[in-house]
Amino acid sequence: MSRKVYDVVVVGAGPEGANLGAKLGQASFDVLLLDKAQLPRYKVCGGGVTKRAVLKMPVDITSVIQQSIDTLELAHKDGRRVVFKHKRPFLFYVMREELDFLLAKHAVACGAELKTGAYVKKSSFPGQPDR
Repeated sequence: MSRKVYDVVVVGAGPEGANLGAKLGQASFDVLLLDKAQLPRYKVCGGGVTKRAVLKMPVDITSVIQQSIDTLELAHKDGRRVVFKHKRPFLFYVMREELDFLLAKHAVACGAELKTGAYVKKSSFPGQPDR
């Protein structure tokens, strides 16, 4: 049985892992992007994306934006409220499974190989003891 050797293995296909896989793939590295779940998968956390993050995304994410926020209301326990209204949206709600899947597909389009249902049990580095 022959084994494929990769230049880089990225563990975790969330936004950061997928973006790293895409950048390395674009730079002609042989990249394996691993995630322990099958994609798309449900994620409870992280549905808010700031305007700055949207502008830094490697792909257009408007297809996965559920809601745009232009108003913030803060309430103090004594009943005082302060409302901040912006001219343009500054926060965008997304479903993480949709965002992560979009970014993982982009990484694959950039040359990374995606393997889901896989995880690292043990790792070792040259000159380092097994972990």
